[in-house]
Amino acid sequence: MDPLLWLLLPVAAASGWWAARRGPRRGAQQDLHPDYFMGLNHLLNEEADKATEVLVRLVEVDPDTVELHLALGSLFRRRGEVDRAIRVHENVVARSSLSEGRRAQAMLELGRDYARAGLFDRAEELFQGLLARGRYVDTVAAHLIELYQQEKEWLKAIELSEAVRGLNGDTGLRVAHYWCELAEEAIRHGDTASVPGWLERAQQSDPASVRVAVLRGRYHQQRGEYVQALDCYLGIESKDPLLLPPVFDAITGCYRALDREQDAAAWFRALATRQPTLLPLIPFQWREDDGAATAPRGGEAEPAVSPADLLLDVRRRRRAGTGPEELAARLESGLQRMVEEQPNYRCADCGFSSRTLFWQCPGCQRWSSMRPVAWQQENA
Repeated sequence: MDPLLWLLLPVAAASGWWAARRGPRRGAQQDLHPDYFMGLNHLLNEEADKATEVLVRLVEVDPDTVELHLALGSLFRRRGEVDRAIRVHENVVARSSLSEGRRAQAMLELGRDYARAGLFDRAEELFQGLLARGRYVDTVAAHLIELYQQEKEWLKAIELSEAVRGLNGDTGLRVAHYWCELAEEAIRHGDTASVPGWLERAQQSDPASVRVAVLRGRYHQQRGEYVQALDCYLGIESKDPLLLPPVFDAITGCYRALDREQDAAAWFRALATRQPTLLPLIPFQWREDDGAATAPRGGEAEPAVSPADLLLDVRRRRRAGTGPEELAARLESGLQRMVEEQPNYRCADCGFSSRTLFWQCPGCQRWSSMRPVAWQQENA
């Protein structure tokens, strides 16, 4: 039998018991509407479509089946059958004699259906109506904020988040990301005049925001203000040093633009001492003791990146008479390539892994939950 039917049977039975308890009695027996038993029969025969037809029609004649219909629609939505869920919940909402509390409950479920189906305008209209009535404020606000995030309506998300501040503990953090999203959009569209204002508001919402420092550095770097950009990038170490790797290339670019490569080498060497967990992610050219940039020798094929092949390659070269310095360089280069193929970041909430740092986890949609893998291993 379909798992949905197994779930619906106890719900239907409970609904019948409730109707029997509340309705007028004939001795010890309550007469239920014949359609109720017809719907149960279709469920028992695994005829979900026919059961839906009957039970949806039943809500018009038996008010005590509303809870059954709400449960039925929610189960359809969880199964991904959103069209059925919408139909069930729309029929409940359309019922004229529904109490205010039941109508609000049905509107909440219908709004969830619309959001799941991608009908964001309809979902927003329903959720706004519930907010205006003061119903399910925290739940509805969370749904609306999620909708605004999906639609990239950042100003609406900010306004609502501020209005229900305290909905959860990371309001300031989330709002800071929304301001940063506006700053990123301005950068993409060449509206550089708006960027400082957006970032200032983000800073006010979350003074410890690493993303603000990254965007300020990018803003100054694009304007050729390399000293100011370096100040922003290097300041990340005092906020969260383990989020420095995404800006290593930008830091290198600023130092080179200022013709200060020796300073870059010194900074990276000092960083490796202060933050040893970052050593595998520091660019290879900055790991030499003398600070000189090095590159693979031309004409030589890079070794394979599997551990076994890397060791076999080093062993073969040693037997061929390769010197220890070159062997060490080959080994380090191979290890670097192996590191580069591993995920650098993992969501601390859902475990989503990526080579790239996402400010919002693509898996669970949490903000600032992506952490360096090395950090998680150290703190496991």
